[in-house]
Amino acid sequence: MWDKDGTLLDNFSVWIRRERSLIEFLCTDLEIAGNLRSDAVESGLAAIGIRDGKVDPHGELAGGTEASICDAISGALSDFGQVPEPEEFRRLVNGRLHEILARDTETPPPAPRCSRSPNGSPYPRTAPGPGHVGQQKISPR
Repeated sequence: MWDKDGTLLDNFSVWIRRERSLIEFLCTDLEIAGNLRSDAVESGLAAIGIRDGKVDPHGELAGGTEASICDAISGALSDFGQVPEPEEFRRLVNGRLHEILARDTETPPPAPRCSRSPNGSPYPRTAPGPGHVGQQKISPR
């Protein structure tokens, strides 16, 4: 995702935290026993493609739909307790996610491996301004 000034943003770092909060709330809502919660949260994160603090580019979070992400979390949490029917579970997820987003308004940080422009603003090297090829200015003939 790009910010207004052309900065490539690292959305995954923010969404990993939000998804962890969501699954922790769901564990509470589903009354998953305290001694199982840590495993349930990790299982839910793994089910959507978050492992070791990184997003699998082929996982549900990176490429799935809202429904497929809910289904993956539901399937993972069903190993730890009873989960509602899919429609009810999706309503629960949407309600909790809206609560999380209302409180967590952080703008994602710039993505790693971005260059810095002369004024210090990060921008990707692959998107030079008009009249430039790479970092060389094209002179009019």
